[in-house]
Amino acid sequence: MIDEGERLRKLQETAGYISKGLRALEIVAGAMGLLFVFGCLYKVRVLEILGFDMDALTSFAAKVAQGDPQGTELWTKVIGASASALGTFLEVMTFEYMRVTFRDMASGTSPFNDKTATRLRFIGAIMLILLVSSTEEAPAVVIALVLLVCFDRLFAYGCALQELSDETL
Repeated sequence: MIDEGERLRKLQETAGYISKGLRALEIVAGAMGLLFVFGCLYKVRVLEILGFDMDALTSFAAKVAQGDPQGTELWTKVIGASASALGTFLEVMTFEYMRVTFRDMASGTSPFNDKTATRLRFIGAIMLILLVSSTEEAPAVVIALVLLVCFDRLFAYGCALQELSDETL
């Protein structure tokens, strides 16, 4: 049977590995997002070279409103690049919050504290934003929201137990 000290050491070691893996995911997600944004911007530049008037915003708006394929394609690329940049930023922030939480755990800090609770709320909010922006199915969004609120309340209960345990010692 594994004693509690050995079990805690293994959990801390695992948290360290997870923290390093999340760092790698941050880098990969950031790089992929930047590549997508630059790809969209490259396509916008190609349209500009082909003669689309980039400076005439009123002309651009008029072309989009009239359904001009060239204006609509450019609009799609600009919106796509903007959404990708925002999505990449939110993903990298999620990985960063998770990485810092696991790094703290690896160093021996209890995850049941106010900083971790705040990080989890931010992660939940980011996940909700990404979910709402990527799906049109309301039931999935409602279920995710309910699960996030339940998880937040369970974690708050764990924080209260940790505080009570610290005060008892």
